[in-house]
Amino acid sequence: MRKRHRQTTAPRAHATIPERSNAPHAGRLPGTQRNSANPRSPVSGFQFSRCREERMYRRFQSLLLVTAFVLAHAAEAAGAVPNIVIIYADDLGYGDVSCYNPTRGKIPTPHIDRLASQGMRFTDGHSSSGVCSPSRYTILTGRYHWRTRLQSGIVGTFGTPLIAPDRVTIAGMLKQNGYQTACIGKWHLGWDWAIQQGKRRLFTAGTVKQIEAKDSKEMSASAVHRAAWNHTFSQAIAGGPITRGFDEYFGTDVPNWPPFCFIDQDRTVGIPSEFLPLRLLPPDWAQASIQGPALAGWTLEPILPALGDRTADYIGRASKKEQ
Repeated sequence: MRKRHRQTTAPRAHATIPERSNAPHAGRLPGTQRNSANPRSPVSGFQFSRCREERMYRRFQSLLLVTAFVLAHAAEAAGAVPNIVIIYADDLGYGDVSCYNPTRGKIPTPHIDRLASQGMRFTDGHSSSGVCSPSRYTILTGRYHWRTRLQSGIVGTFGTPLIAPDRVTIAGMLKQNGYQTACIGKWHLGWDWAIQQGKRRLFTAGTVKQIEAKDSKEMSASAVHRAAWNHTFSQAIAGGPITRGFDEYFGTDVPNWPPFCFIDQDRTVGIPSEFLPLRLLPPDWAQASIQGPALAGWTLEPILPALGDRTADYIGRASKKEQ
């Protein structure tokens, strides 16, 4: 039986569900707009678009951080159920998708526009937090952003998991209903890194402001640095996506933060052995914001193409499985 495919587009993830009676309501989505050519088109999944990729290739002034939660291919026994793909992008403006800004938009987004024409567009959304960790926490758990240890801001460098081990996520719920699940891209919800006691200072050289304040010169990794990094990055990393409901994970924890390497499932792809060069930090070239352990020769431009290739590969593999 062929599965139905349903899509939704939105300029950013806005819907939240506060769980405290005294918390301000952040889940209102009063404005929706159905396709006039298909007014009865149903909605079942969420499609949050990324569209600055072309701009990234032309002018890499800031990094568009993309996470694709691919929750696809449910069991046939469950009947005709939809495949679900969530594309979640940081720093995506309302007018960056051309279906929202057809006359003044700078980047054509024909594929996203086609999804919008076949489904529903949200035109009015609200959020109590529009930054990385809390917004990801909410979309995965359905809980209010700040019902965790994090009461403002984001998970720090090499921070611990924000989602409790026993917390149900959308990925875990779908797995219970016969879905294969994968997360590809930025995570930024914390891991249990195997950093030895007293060695954490060896894993960052500081932020841009800290480096500038010290009038720092190029950092060179010492034997002590490499020994600590080898100990940590040669081990499985606990507390990540595959322990929070996903069958597969590939991506970077935070692309502009260390470690500067890909993570496949729960292991780094290679062992970082050098500090990221200062030339990749502001003011020379604003790719990263914190200096730390990196693979030799690491740069940030290849990240988006690699994530796109891996996502397409996963969807292709999942579509062939009889599950």
